[in-house]
Amino acid sequence: MTTCTNESKICILGANGQVGMEVCLFLSEWNKVQVTPVCRTQYGSALLRRLGLDCRHGRLADEAQAAGLLQGASLVADFGWPTVTIGKMDAICRQIKNAIRNAPTGAPYVFISTQSVFHIDPAGPKFTGYRLSKRHAEKTAIREGRKAGRAVYVLRLGQVHGPLQSVSRAICREFRSEQAAVPALNSYAVFTYSIAEALVNIAAGREKPGTYTLIATPSWRWPEVHAYYARWTEIASQAQEEPVKSKTNSFWSRVRGVVREGCLSELFRHKEFIEYFGNHLFPKKMQRMRLLHYRRQAAAEVDQLRALQIWRPYGQKVEIPGVRLSSLSDVRDGIFSKNQWLLRRIQSASPSSNEVGDITR
Repeated sequence: MTTCTNESKICILGANGQVGMEVCLFLSEWNKVQVTPVCRTQYGSALLRRLGLDCRHGRLADEAQAAGLLQGASLVADFGWPTVTIGKMDAICRQIKNAIRNAPTGAPYVFISTQSVFHIDPAGPKFTGYRLSKRHAEKTAIREGRKAGRAVYVLRLGQVHGPLQSVSRAICREFRSEQAAVPALNSYAVFTYSIAEALVNIAAGREKPGTYTLIATPSWRWPEVHAYYARWTEIASQAQEEPVKSKTNSFWSRVRGVVREGCLSELFRHKEFIEYFGNHLFPKKMQRMRLLHYRRQAAAEVDQLRALQIWRPYGQKVEIPGVRLSSLSDVRDGIFSKNQWLLRRIQSASPSSNEVGDITR
């Protein structure tokens, strides 16, 4: 593992989540780094404790517990986030405030956010509850950090990959021995090792406080990501880049579309009436219109069939904006062996577990 020049004590909040857990395991093997996972319950920290990590348990939302949970930390990284945010924003903001106010003097606070704060699907809604809640939490962290005179970092994670990550496991399950069509974009992928490295570099003072988009640096192209999974799954497969067709519609164009669909729907309700009088008044024209309609319908169905036959395993549609960290290393050559090491360590906790054993496929 990489060496940190000064001793760092990194406290990970929400260490029982997929990302937090992998980051803790990587940090636990980093030279001159001491990691302290924090979970709400002992049940949540069971795997980490079984793997030899010394965990703390409690609720950061309770100010009376906050100082004890963060004691001795030289950096606090907040991965905590509830599955459902409805009705929980007060508790989320309270946890952020308590962490910033009660962390040891001089310890930076790192809020783990997401690329979802950007509008990454042009065809989707511009605002979602998840996006708005993350942005609200980011602003709370920055504001509270300014009040407390504490350095605050916001890391907007790209699509996170690693042995425990849902994205990686889904890709492995669906991987095929055929050519894949991949977006002709710099990918938004980031591996958990790079997240751990980012925390070490921040603790060492190699990055200035601010808001960053955290993806692999330099960015991987999607054929590189695909080649990684071909090696991981031991399934031979090539990838071919294809241009991304981004569908962006303005508000008024969507309104016109709704009106048009409504008019067509109303006309369709009366199609038998229209056909009856149309065939009597304009028989040849109605026949040509009918043939044109069937031709367009057949062409659309053929296009849909062709689209289904093309394997597109990755759904990125736009380049991800934002400032990048400057201190991350290029993990192209070493990430495969690092993730193999991580997988073996996780499997060592429960070699016969089907859940762990399924990670590779």
